[in-house]
Amino acid sequence: LRNDIIWSKGNPMPESAKDRFTRSHEYVFLFSHPESGGKYYFDAHSVREPSRADYFQEDGYRNRRTVWDINTKPFGGAHFAVWPTELVELMVVAGSPVDGTVLDPFSGSATTGAVAQPM
Repeated sequence: LRNDIIWSKGNPMPESAKDRFTRSHEYVFLFSHPESGGKYYFDAHSVREPSRADYFQEDGYRNRRTVWDINTKPFGGAHFAVWPTELVELMVVAGSPVDGTVLDPFSGSATTGAVAQPM
């Protein structure tokens, strides 16, 4: 496990439970294969975020943090847990070279496949 990222949803689905808080986040895990020898593709530069007076800024941008504030988006299909394209774009751009292969073994609503298609 290289990173655990918290996807913070500003507009989470309401929950009917009255004995706990409403969950407004999910985890995104960045793994590398144990036999990779510690070598894997990762382009932090391509997903930098604007800096707010950060000491380690470069041209007004900084390394992306591990909490990503991205709202959910409506989806007209039967799948109820669709990732927004903005979330998937960060993962694909940072974790795959141009013309690389992106694997989504679960492919619920095909958001990852749609984002990963060559432009």
